[in-house]
Amino acid sequence: MITYTLDWPKESAIPGHESEFSWHDLGTNRVLDFHGDPVHAGLSILSDGNHHMALLDSVQHYLKNNPDLKDIFYVTLPPQVLNGILEQREIHIANLKINIQPDVYIGPENILQNWHQKRAVDTPALFARSRGLAWLIRKDNPTGFSSISDLLSGKFRFFISNPVSEKASYQVYHDTLCKLAQQQALNSNELSTSLSKGCPWVMHGRFVHHREAPEAIASKQADVAMVYYHLALRYTRIFPDIFEMMPLPGSGTEQVSADQEITEYAIARVRDGNQHAADFCDYMKGETVADIYQRHGLQGTRTTNK
Repeated sequence: MITYTLDWPKESAIPGHESEFSWHDLGTNRVLDFHGDPVHAGLSILSDGNHHMALLDSVQHYLKNNPDLKDIFYVTLPPQVLNGILEQREIHIANLKINIQPDVYIGPENILQNWHQKRAVDTPALFARSRGLAWLIRKDNPTGFSSISDLLSGKFRFFISNPVSEKASYQVYHDTLCKLAQQQALNSNELSTSLSKGCPWVMHGRFVHHREAPEAIASKQADVAMVYYHLALRYTRIFPDIFEMMPLPGSGTEQVSADQEITEYAIARVRDGNQHAADFCDYMKGETVADIYQRHGLQGTRTTNK
């Protein structure tokens, strides 16, 4: 388990309740995934976090062309966290409480469809998809990790997202790893058990693997992690002296190997969202965003010309 700072109890004037959804500062997670000014922003977005680098460029471009919004406040955290925010319309960060009215929800299609059935969001529309996975390792691969067969040897410490708090990404990684094991006639059942229940060589993240995975590798608490190709690309671009990646076959192209699980990202207006939400959703399905996402190792849908 990654080492975190102390998990302090709630200490606000209004006593908290166990039922309240609360997000605490967890060391490497900090508050890096809350972006902008929630008070003055003209648009508020809840989004799953693993494509945060492409979403950043997208919202910056949109705000530049819509300066009347003043700012765009957006959250890039796992769906489990976003669901709590959408339900309670509040963000609790330790002892700080922020009221929020979400206008747009972005995430895996099945999660948005569930909210659509509850009449919380409009009909979701796909706008992007992942392009495979990659092994993330330290620069120059000092441990000599090379393939999935090394995992079952127990000689390498492996990081993977949490099977409960980040079920969506964990399932993508788990299923792909088990398929790779089957291809190489390795014991996929043993691997599945080790990944889900944990063992001396498996490290589960806590909440935000797109921050925790690189932290675990950089701090040498783990030797290798499996992450989306676009995440590995991000880490090697911003920390070129710390990380390198080994993409799985076809990752980063439109010819991703069939054994890799793909995530499709959808967007929807929150039912009581403001008047800018529908326009932003159309923008996210257009050529500009498709180009941005492609630069970051993802595939856009290009369904509109906005």
